[in-house]
Amino acid sequence: MLIKDFLKTWEFEIDYLDFTALKYRFEALRGLSNVRPDLSSEEVKKYAENVITVNRAQYEALAEINPYKSYFEEVEGTDKETGKGQSTSTTTDTQIKQNELTRGIEDTREMTYGRTEDDTRTPTGTIRNDTTSYAYNATSTSQPDSRTEESYQSYKETNVLKSGGTDTETVSHTGTDVQTEQVLDGDLKTIGTTENNNDGQHHEIRSGYVLRDIIELMPQWTMIYDRIVEDIFSVIGVLVATRKIDYSLDW
Repeated sequence: MLIKDFLKTWEFEIDYLDFTALKYRFEALRGLSNVRPDLSSEEVKKYAENVITVNRAQYEALAEINPYKSYFEEVEGTDKETGKGQSTSTTTDTQIKQNELTRGIEDTREMTYGRTEDDTRTPTGTIRNDTTSYAYNATSTSQPDSRTEESYQSYKETNVLKSGGTDTETVSHTGTDVQTEQVLDGDLKTIGTTENNNDGQHHEIRSGYVLRDIIELMPQWTMIYDRIVEDIFSVIGVLVATRKIDYSLDW
């Protein structure tokens, strides 16, 4: 197995270095070299991580580079504001107001009666019509001369009252009510006065890197990564690179 094949599957946490950059440098220097044939994949990973763990103290010391910070700025000054008294607010209202309401709504009511009545009278019972005359041959003076009689047992009148149609009431509003408010005299004034005290100091220091600093640091970081790569390779790799096949080698 080549070193570059091992690096594709190797993942490890290093808080003081860029692990991805370390793998790139490892592949550039030893990517085509073989891993020791007597070690399994898990053993190679274990040996490589053991080198980093055992040498952590010296690798951290190498990583403590004192960079040249070309950007530096320091600002110092004082802020002062002086006043006396207190914050006050006075409101004076001398307005004389008048409210007027003008009624403009008029109500109109219209009533339409649609009811109709039918008064029908039906006489029933007995109706008797007598014609009385004083005939010379009458048996009594009250004897009628002639009599017309309907054969009813009793007499009564029936009054039938029928109602129909619909009564309709309509209410409509016209016009608009207007309410007017006006100020007859005076005004509304608000007067405010604010006074305070404020004393302070200002001190600020700024520093940082520029592009030139990064360029100057790159060779130093490269030396650190090369040192770690050689330490790991001396444990997990063989000393012969396979950039060109040599058939005289006997593994």
